Amino acid sequence: MKEWSIILHIGNRSLSFKFNEKFYTSFLIILSIISSLFLYLNIEGYKRRVNIIKAEMLRKEKQILLNYLEKINSQINTLSLQSESIFNNTLLLSYIAENEIPKNFNKNMGTGGFFENTSISDIKVSRSVENLIKEKEKIKNLVDYQFQNIEKTKRRLNEKEALSKATPSIWPTYGYLTAGFGIRVHPIYKTIEFHKGIDIANHPGTLVFASAYGLVKFAGWKDGYGYTIIIDHGYGYSTKYAHLKNIYVKTGMYVRRGQIIGSIGSSGLTTGPHLHYEVLVIDKPVNPWGYLDNSSNTY
Repeated sequence: MKEWSIILHIGNRSLSFKFNEKFYTSFLIILSIISSLFLYLNIEGYKRRVNIIKAEMLRKEKQILLNYLEKINSQINTLSLQSESIFNNTLLLSYIAENEIPKNFNKNMGTGGFFENTSISDIKVSRSVENLIKEKEKIKNLVDYQFQNIEKTKRRLNEKEALSKATPSIWPTYGYLTAGFGIRVHPIYKTIEFHKGIDIANHPGTLVFASAYGLVKFAGWKDGYGYTIIIDHGYGYSTKYAHLKNIYVKTGMYVRRGQIIGSIGSSGLTTGPHLHYEVLVIDKPVNPWGYLDNSSNTY
């Protein structure tokens, strides 16, 4: 069997080591095992570090996802509250405007977020981002639909308000009703005629008021009617005020309901001081009685 010697000189001393082939083989085997173990431990350590990095990345991604879910859920809750508030306001506006509430208007109303009274850590992964986004879009579309209904209701309210302003609704003066609407005997000619308005008698100079908002279409003298004012109120309505003593408005002026426009007189063909008052719908005389506040002859 082969042997080897290793001699080390340390100062004045010498150290000698002898080993044979068996020892050498054993040493190489042990060295190989140690090297393999060291390599294995390094590889496992590397894998562990990689897994730790991956786990940290997944944790951050999960946190980002949870934050995004929470943000979407917050938006859903906000939209839900807006939707409920808008729905209630629309019902009120629709009631005021006497507007028909659309069918299925409140269908699927009142949907809320899923984080209410729930910790962020308790969220189930099964509730995907896609589902939340779909729910958010669904509520957003519902809110947009309700906004459209509110705008429609507002337009109805504006139209109703404009129509209300254009509709004659007050007594044009104080006094006593001396002639009604319809067939009568003419007080001067003594012939049967159709009286196109009503006559309200009072002292000369008694104030005359516009019975609705509108534009003065005529202010001046008309044969038979004397000093006359005609107001165009829009929506097909117009009113005529005749036999006036004074005219306080001019053609082209815009007047409001209750505004003084003239005074009672006896101009034109008349037997005494009174106001001849007409209400016309699309230039056709109608009975003014239906356009007066019959609780009292005052505006």
